[in-house]
Amino acid sequence: MSKLPAGIQTFREIREGRFYYVDKTDFARRLVEEGKHYFLSRPRRFGKSLFVDALAADNRDFLRGVYGVVKDCDAHIRFSFFTGMSKFSKVSVFSDLNNLTDITLDERFATVCGYTEEDLDAVFAPELRGLDRKAVRDWYNGYSWRADGEEKVYNPYGMLLFLRSREFKPHRFETGTPAFLARTLLDRQVAPAALDNLVVGEADFAAFDIERAATAALLFQTGYLTIRGREGEAEDRLYRLGYPNREARLRLLRALRRRGA
Repeated sequence: MSKLPAGIQTFREIREGRFYYVDKTDFARRLVEEGKHYFLSRPRRFGKSLFVDALAADNRDFLRGVYGVVKDCDAHIRFSFFTGMSKFSKVSVFSDLNNLTDITLDERFATVCGYTEEDLDAVFAPELRGLDRKAVRDWYNGYSWRADGEEKVYNPYGMLLFLRSREFKPHRFETGTPAFLARTLLDRQVAPAALDNLVVGEADFAAFDIERAATAALLFQTGYLTIRGREGEAEDRLYRLGYPNREARLRLLRALRRRGA
């Protein structure tokens, strides 16, 4: 049996330390072959840093300078990949780099981050013995970045901590819900029950200013809601959102109770 790589974000450490590893290199190969500059949005603790094997700085002025240099040196750059938790930072921080291909909702890369059911069976089989797989799915599976809500994945960090402790609880969210998110939901008088089958339009994902971003966009980008399906086509398209699993729903309800107490 290998070791569980909870919290480890470098490929070399995982391979040399004989940790479990879910291989995503096929996605990397496709990205390099099909394009040049990319942006991917995923919630925290979803394996973004491991995929790019690099850490980005929380200094916006510095990053803006980096992006400007990347754009100016486009002829000398074969491939670039930027990732982060929230799309609403793209306008202000990425203003100097407007030629990125956003693959956040590209169905071909829906599982570039996260563990699929097949990944669990192929990589973590020794750790899954004796577990109630239905309960595991109810607690930790359910995240989707496809418009039809299919190809669901597990959050890697939460799943690794569960496999280590074998205790059902909101592992991924134990470090806390962002205070601004709970405060925003309370200020907007959002009823948690209404979030479990929310229907939103394409425009609800287009507001990048954090103060004006739609509630659905904030919760989707932070991983508390996920796509369950779509209705309509093109400019009339609607998305149905809901809690991905029991872990996300329980953690959000607890955060709102504490803030509202």
